[in-house]
Amino acid sequence: MFFMKCAKKKHLNKTYTTLNMKFTCLMLFALFLSLPCPAQVKTENAPIVKDTAYEAIYNKYKAMYIKQQESESHKKYIALHKAFVDKMHADETIKFEKGYSRLQYIKANLANTGFKSYEEAEKEWEVCTAANAADINENRPAKNYMIKILMANPQKNAEIIQQVMIDVAYEKRQKDGN
Repeated sequence: MFFMKCAKKKHLNKTYTTLNMKFTCLMLFALFLSLPCPAQVKTENAPIVKDTAYEAIYNKYKAMYIKQQESESHKKYIALHKAFVDKMHADETIKFEKGYSRLQYIKANLANTGFKSYEEAEKEWEVCTAANAADINENRPAKNYMIKILMANPQKNAEIIQQVMIDVAYEKRQKDGN
């Protein structure tokens, strides 16, 4: 009997110690994850230095981006896509992620859209995707350059691309008198 009591006590102590160690390790792991990485702290707060390399990338991409924006294939795609989205009458908060397409939305909400039938929506979507393919094909150098610079330095060059888009939109509004 005494031996059984000691065995149970040892087993309980061993179980308690194992649980205590697991809990301690989990807490240390959580603490470790909550600490900021020094490399992240430096890069997140560091301003972009506009050196000659920055200006070279900015100017080259800006010229390509303007050329893309002014191309007929891009204008056609933008107009078709806007018309399609307008006919959807979708709430702006809906996000079309993988597995839930615009056509699925239209099928589920046909009565609330501007499409007369699902087949009409399919045909217009095919025209829109063909226009997108033509836009991508005609403006492939800009797309390829964007991918190339993003691969080289994702954070810095993403900010350059974003700045180009902002600047071009601003310059267009100024030119149009808006």
